[in-house]
Amino acid sequence: SYKPSIYDNVVLKQKYKNSEIAPGTPIPQGAEIELVLGQSRNMGNTVTPDLSGLTREEAELEAAEFMLNIGTVIYDETVILYIDTVNAKVYTHHVPWGENIYAQVYVKDANWIYTGGNPVNLTEKEWTNASLTVPTGVLMPIKEIGIKFMDGDYNEINGANIYIDSIDW
Repeated sequence: SYKPSIYDNVVLKQKYKNSEIAPGTPIPQGAEIELVLGQSRNMGNTVTPDLSGLTREEAELEAAEFMLNIGTVIYDETVILYIDTVNAKVYTHHVPWGENIYAQVYVKDANWIYTGGNPVNLTEKEWTNASLTVPTGVLMPIKEIGIKFMDGDYNEINGANIYIDSIDW
């Protein structure tokens, strides 16, 4: 039988009773073996597989199905992640001092440098969405994702009953 290859008539594998056998495997004398030979496609154009959205390992496996190899990989440094926005849902149960409370989503980059989003005023007994679009200058990997809580003068606060439902990245 034949299998696509860049070389014509090269032995790619050998089979005995429909199972691939390794070189040196003993078989009965006079037994019939099947040779799987390479068959080129005239080395013209080939179909290009769609590797979009695959991991490198998945892309290598898919490319191999088309008899292609992955060569040098050049990463696009402008891509942060699939999603470059951090979203959070925050709920305040009770504000003991009756002031405004603000939430600021932040990240700390590979050098532990702080980058914060716009502070969002939290409304007592309501869920509030807060987010941060991570700037392209932030060094990967992200070391920390968090929410900073502040009073009306943007001083960090502690002691309020605040609940975080989710942080999505």
